[in-house]
Amino acid sequence: MTNSNRVKVSVCIPVYGVEKYIERCARSLFEQTLDSMEYVFVDDCSPDNSIEIMQKVLEEYPHRQEQVKIIRHEVNQGVGAARNHAVAACTGNYIIHCDPDDWVDLNMYETMYNKAIETDADMVCCSYMQLFGAEKTNIVHPQIANTVAEYIKKNFYLHINSLWTKLYKREIALDSSINCPDNIWMGEDLLRNIQMLLKCKNIAFVSDVFYFYNCLNQSSLTVKFSRKHFEQLLLISKILESQLSETQKDLLFLFKQLLFHRSIDCYYEESDKFVRKFYYNYWHSEPLSIKIKSLVAKGISFKTKILFLLACINFKMAAFGYFCYKSHTLLR
Repeated sequence: MTNSNRVKVSVCIPVYGVEKYIERCARSLFEQTLDSMEYVFVDDCSPDNSIEIMQKVLEEYPHRQEQVKIIRHEVNQGVGAARNHAVAACTGNYIIHCDPDDWVDLNMYETMYNKAIETDADMVCCSYMQLFGAEKTNIVHPQIANTVAEYIKKNFYLHINSLWTKLYKREIALDSSINCPDNIWMGEDLLRNIQMLLKCKNIAFVSDVFYFYNCLNQSSLTVKFSRKHFEQLLLISKILESQLSETQKDLLFLFKQLLFHRSIDCYYEESDKFVRKFYYNYWHSEPLSIKIKSLVAKGISFKTKILFLLACINFKMAAFGYFCYKSHTLLR
């Protein structure tokens, strides 16, 4: 199939246990102003009526019915596998993701597609809104950058892991070197984004708030963090470490800062050997100027910087310091 014959944009939607939210999501997808669309839903053995509700909504949009694909898993495989299978089934020139408990602006995909064509961008990024309740919201804008490396560093802590704000060229999303194992269900969006971004040469931005991220879904994987979650990040770190070159060491350091913070967050002492060894080597091998630069980097709180320094001395000391901080915060 030639590029001219393909649909313009494919959207990947993993579905599991979202019957309270999927109608709103589906309507926002089916009412897009862009006509040439493809929707790939993956039913990951959802225990409720999520898919049935989506299909009921679809009946109201007859012009979209032939654009919808439904992939059904015989057993639950997790969001990583669901995304992998959705991407593999996409036929569009550009590919993006959407979570079924969120929703999108009706102009989102047309505007981002036009920006991609106008700039010949490998990736186009937009802003999104976090919704915590009826009146509590927070808008997250990507930090604009001229290069991919600069974009990753500027956006690592706030915007880098959101697949749903990034429209990628088909060639990037389906590149054979993208390695996101099916068994990764936590942080796979971060891994996938980093791998794809490193393939991009030209990126573009639209300032519009196009995506609405539902922070109220208590069943979301991101609500609670446990040791199992940390083990997932540990696996991702090892994958990145095997893929990144020496010139990309700064990126690996950013990820391991996140990894370490998470290990402290759940007091995962077993991470000591892996994480603390990295910090020990970092602080004893890098020039003083680089150490200082990493400590004053934007996006890293003072509390986290202190924890990093403590961890270079003793992991338990850092964990105890974090416990005291959390206790003080809760008691105030």
